[in-house]
Amino acid sequence: MCTRPVAARAGDKVTTPYAGIRRIERTTATPNRIHIVEVDLTSPGIRLRATRSQHRKRTVSSFADLYDCEIATNGDLFSYADYSTSGVAMGHGEKWADTSDNSTQGYIGFGVRNDVAITLPSTVKAPDDWMVDVVGGRPMVVKDGAAVTFNPCSDSFCVRNPRTAVGIDEAHTTMWLVVVDGRVSGSVGMSLNELGLLMKGLGAHRALNLDGGGSSAMYIKAAGGIVSTPSDGVQRTVANHLGVCIVPPKGTLRGYIRKDDIYDESAGMAGVTVTLSSGQSAVTAGDGLYEIAEVPRGDVTITAAADGYAGEREVYVTADDLTWGSVAMSEDLGDDDDDDGEPGSDAGIGDHPENPDMLGGGCSTSSGGASLWLALLGTGLIVLRRRR
Repeated sequence: MCTRPVAARAGDKVTTPYAGIRRIERTTATPNRIHIVEVDLTSPGIRLRATRSQHRKRTVSSFADLYDCEIATNGDLFSYADYSTSGVAMGHGEKWADTSDNSTQGYIGFGVRNDVAITLPSTVKAPDDWMVDVVGGRPMVVKDGAAVTFNPCSDSFCVRNPRTAVGIDEAHTTMWLVVVDGRVSGSVGMSLNELGLLMKGLGAHRALNLDGGGSSAMYIKAAGGIVSTPSDGVQRTVANHLGVCIVPPKGTLRGYIRKDDIYDESAGMAGVTVTLSSGQSAVTAGDGLYEIAEVPRGDVTITAAADGYAGEREVYVTADDLTWGSVAMSEDLGDDDDDDGEPGSDAGIGDHPENPDMLGGGCSTSSGGASLWLALLGTGLIVLRRRR
C-alpha cells in the first residue's frame, strides 16, 4: 500500500524528477534552505544502494557516478584515519570488516525488495539477513512517530548546523532523504530538535540523523548534480553514502540444474527445460547452467522438467541485478502417501555455491548446525523428485 504524499507547504517548490520520486525545495524565514527527496519504495524502478567497503572515501557525486544513482547523500559519521564508519556499514551484501553496531549508533537497512528498517541506537544487533545495504547514524530524531526532544543536549546537538537525515513512514513504503544547508549565506542550519520536527512533519515514523556539518551534501542527477550548498565551499570526501538508483524493473535469473548434489560440479544435467511463471524459458547447457535475461522484478516461479523429473521453486528476481535460482534434482526414493503424481519437495542445501553475493536468497554467517540448517532452508531451494 502506498503512503499518500505529504502535502507541500506554501512556498515549497515541488517537482517529480523521476517516477516514484518527489523533490521538495523549501525555504524558511529562519532562514534555511531545505532539500527534501521523497521516495516511493513501492515504485518498481527504484533500487537503493549503499557504499561497498572498497569504495569508501569518495564525495557524494563520485559515489553517485560510480553506482549510477540518480539521488545520493552522505552517510554515517566516520574516522579520517581510515574512513571507517562510526556504526555498522554494508554495501551489496558485504559488511565492512572494520565496522559494527554499538549502543550509540542506529542504522537504516535495505533489502533487495526495497524492504527497509531503522534500528534504535540503543539496540545493538547485527543487520538482519534480508539487509544487503546498511548506513549507520546517530541519534534518532523521530522515534515511533514522535519527534525526539534533546534536553539537555550537547552543544553540537543544540547548535544549528548543516544536517543530513533519513526517515521512513510507519508502513515502510516511503523514505525521505533530507539535507539542510548551514553555515552559509541564507541558511543557518538546524538543531537536532528542529530536525526532528521537520522529519515528523514530512511523515516520518522513524528518522535518523546522519553525518552533518561539512559532510552534508545532496546529489540529484536530473538537477545537474549537487543541489545543496556544502559549508566547506566544496564537497567533502566522506566514508559512505546512501543512493537511490532508477533502474529497469527487470533482472537476470541464472542457475544450475544438478542431480542429487548442488555442490557437485560434475552432476550438471543438460537439456533440462526451465520455465518461468513469466512465460520465459531456457534449456540447460552441458554443465546444467541456464540463464534467462529481462525477467520482470518480483516473485517468479521456476519449473524444471526433463526425463521424468519435475519440480518448482519460487525466487524473488532483483531489479538490475543477477539472481541465482539453482536446483538439485533427485529421484523419489519412495513416499507411499505421495501417490498423486505431483512432485514432492524437501528443504534444499543452499543456492549455487559459486554465487559471491547470494542476493537472491540471502546468506547467513550464523554458526551451529541448527542455525546453518535454518539459513539454508531460507534460500528456498526445492529438491526435485522424480515422478512415480
